[in-house]
Amino acid sequence: MILILYKKVRKIISIIFLFLVIVVNTFPQEMALPVSTQIQIFQKVLSFNRSKIVNNPIILGVIYQSKFRTSLNTAIEIEKYFQQNEVKVSGHLIKIQLIDILNEDLASAIHLYTPTYVYIAPLKGYDIVSIHKLLAPLNILTLSGLPQYAEDFNISVSIGINAGQPQIILNRKSYMEEGADFSSHLLKLKLVKIIE
Repeated sequence: MILILYKKVRKIISIIFLFLVIVVNTFPQEMALPVSTQIQIFQKVLSFNRSKIVNNPIILGVIYQSKFRTSLNTAIEIEKYFQQNEVKVSGHLIKIQLIDILNEDLASAIHLYTPTYVYIAPLKGYDIVSIHKLLAPLNILTLSGLPQYAEDFNISVSIGINAGQPQIILNRKSYMEEGADFSSHLLKLKLVKIIE
């Protein structure tokens, strides 16, 4: 009797563990820093990019999913920030273009809007690596507020937290493929983590 009970409990624990693994991998993590802080950090980071800026104003494409609440809220927060603040990088004005990948083909939207940078909001059930593969040949730099996007999915620059402080995560291979050339002054900062 005890052996049968033990096997049932073990089976239930295994099912719960499997469920938790699936849930954790299905739903993206929440961003550690508010959008306003992310944008301010990205402004500083992008000012260290020695690649020549040709567009004026600069277009920041914001890739999001309108039916995924976290993604939609991020896009709304970015839009609100840009409506309330003049955002510049190295003296160049930045404008945003929202790109809802549930309603627009990403490749067509990129061709239409010609962004210089693309911010990737939290996405659900989407191949994040494919965004880098699409944008790298076009020299469009990818940004995100989710650290794992740079660490695991080839996004060039992301923002996280380390020991309670903001951390800039640079994926060297990705940002080089996307045409960025960051100054050594940025790369030597203690708050920068470089993924090789």
